[in-house]
Amino acid sequence: METTGERAALPERTVTPNMLAAYNMERWRTAAGMTQEELGAELGGWTKKAVSAAEHTWDGTEGRMRKFDADLIADLASIFRVPVAAFFLPPPDDGDTARYVIKADNGVVTMGEFLALLWPEPNWDADTPAASAYQQAVISAMAKYGGGEAAEALAGTMKELVATEEIEDALRSARANREALAGLHSLIDKLADDNAILQEALERTLAQKKQDQ
Repeated sequence: METTGERAALPERTVTPNMLAAYNMERWRTAAGMTQEELGAELGGWTKKAVSAAEHTWDGTEGRMRKFDADLIADLASIFRVPVAAFFLPPPDDGDTARYVIKADNGVVTMGEFLALLWPEPNWDADTPAASAYQQAVISAMAKYGGGEAAEALAGTMKELVATEEIEDALRSARANREALAGLHSLIDKLADDNAILQEALERTLAQKKQDQ
């Protein structure tokens, strides 16, 4: 993980977790292809202006910052189908155009150190655009703050999970087919037994007719 002294040449900007939540609110809304009006409707009737104001909390203008409480973040996570940790990921330009830090009682915390506190593991099904974008963002953040090996390991784990799911699906199909075949075999055996009984009855009837003649 990076230390506080790294990337000192870049302009430093102090942000808060609340500001990160605002930044990522817009980030996942854009990834999901939702307008501010659409997100407002999902949030229970927020106006476009209210959504815009919440997203502009990232600007850090005093007096215009919305508080992202647990209820709001939980609602947003549900709407975008991403984990709560998705709203505290560092901006992708950290370390490139600026160096973001979070102010703490004992100094400042870098984005890398903050990410270590979250350490999200996106091992769920990425069945929405926002969830897919979040997975890619986590891998990028891991590569930046944890080293390429960490990102590679995470990507490998995700591939293994996909492979595991595919195998499980194949096994379910195989079990279903086996059960169907077993049922068919049982039916064939029953028909064979019934046919043997019928054949025996016909043979007895034929023998009796020959005796009567």
